Amino acid sequence: MGLFDKVFAKSANKDDKKDDETRLESQPWYHGIRTRADIAEELREPGDYLVRASQTATTTTIVLNVMTKSGLSNYTIAFVHEKKKYCLHILIKEKKPGEKAEKVPEFDNIVELINYYKTTPLPCNNKLKKPVPRPAWLIKHTSIHYDPIADKIASGNFGSVYKGYYIKEGVQVKAAIKVTNQETRPEEPLQVVEARQQMMHEARLMSEYNHDNVITFYGVACDHPPIVLVMEYCPGDSLENHLLAERGDVVIERVLYCYEAARGMRYLHVQGCIHSDLASRNCLISAAGIIKIADFGLSKFVDELNPNTAKLKIPIRWMAPECFGRKAQIIQKSDVWAYGVLIYEIFNKGGMPWPDDKDFKGMAKRIRSGNMPTMPEITPPIIQKLVAKCWIVDPAKRTTFDDCYEFLSDYLAAHSDDFPPLEKFAVNKIPQVQRIKSFREDPPDARVIQKTARRLTVITTREEPSGEESRRRALAAARRNSKKPLRHKGVSKFSVAE
Repeated sequence: MGLFDKVFAKSANKDDKKDDETRLESQPWYHGIRTRADIAEELREPGDYLVRASQTATTTTIVLNVMTKSGLSNYTIAFVHEKKKYCLHILIKEKKPGEKAEKVPEFDNIVELINYYKTTPLPCNNKLKKPVPRPAWLIKHTSIHYDPIADKIASGNFGSVYKGYYIKEGVQVKAAIKVTNQETRPEEPLQVVEARQQMMHEARLMSEYNHDNVITFYGVACDHPPIVLVMEYCPGDSLENHLLAERGDVVIERVLYCYEAARGMRYLHVQGCIHSDLASRNCLISAAGIIKIADFGLSKFVDELNPNTAKLKIPIRWMAPECFGRKAQIIQKSDVWAYGVLIYEIFNKGGMPWPDDKDFKGMAKRIRSGNMPTMPEITPPIIQKLVAKCWIVDPAKRTTFDDCYEFLSDYLAAHSDDFPPLEKFAVNKIPQVQRIKSFREDPPDARVIQKTARRLTVITTREEPSGEESRRRALAAARRNSKKPLRHKGVSKFSVAE
């Protein structure tokens, strides 16, 4: 029986209500499988505390985290097998021959242990004062339902995606359910741990967002393995698959895809997010036929990037020039470059640049020099000019999602007569998808308010003299109280994907 089985096992001999009161999983201060870095910002004042589970490739540990005057402290909770009791690991000492064992406070369960230390100082005289409740986006496994055989949509080395439903405030909601694998091969334990951490990272990012053109996030269940991420179910599948299947040349609808993607990315950049993997495969089509930005596995806040990000698996065809070289970096303008490639995909009917080219060094050289493929003939000339602005080699001179959004909004408003009847929309040919509006222009007042709010936020923060990117970083710094830009040591550290 593993540690999670011991901690969460229900007793058949106890009253169910009493049993529930002593179960770790039922406690509001239990945060599930989270890393120290992930919970650090939630503990602010001395005496703030929570309990979490920590996993390595081979072990699981229950940890009590307490904020002290000198910083964040870890107290590992040990399970004494011979006595079937819990205690603080720091108090366990090796007994020498003939030495009398020192008495250590031991408890039947972790809830009793926490209750004891609410009134008794911890080692080093630290005290438990205020429990930090789990955030709303940490949900229960019992609220998630799917058939592991019939409902599987896709699977990979470290997890699978299912179609199922989530019980949200008593209401059953269709959902896409991403589940980490529990069984692993001996040669890949570290990759599995990284996959779990990446899913938790993705969940924390998605919990920040709420926008029509960004996938809706319901929560993540991480009280115990497997970790399960729950999000909006998009029956239209990926934009890439739709483009490959739909061979028609309705240009205005393709421009609408570009607009909705720009609208979603504009919002994410306002939030201080760098997506890092914008492509048609990571844009989904909702039940309402709307484009949704998805897959935040590689995403970062602009102020929390670090050299380890150099190990990201980044698809080379969507990489910007600044992502190569000894001083390689990923910035928000890198997303803008990738957006130009996304527009290329949209008008190339799902085809990516240089589809048959396996010469990665040659592709990198072309990208760094700005030698990008010619846009397909069906692309309106004015859209080609927009792509050219996305593919400017110097990121300081490259356009922004603000400009892309404004330009495409004006373009669609001016060409509203070009839209076919709704029943003729290509997305309405997709099963379970029904678009009921063509182009919904944002009210002018809302656009002005959003811009004004951004300017007010930016001018109250420190600006660096590097133009638009500095203003983006300043906004993120205001949100997260950090100003750490991303720097890579070299392109050799990138894990390049086709």
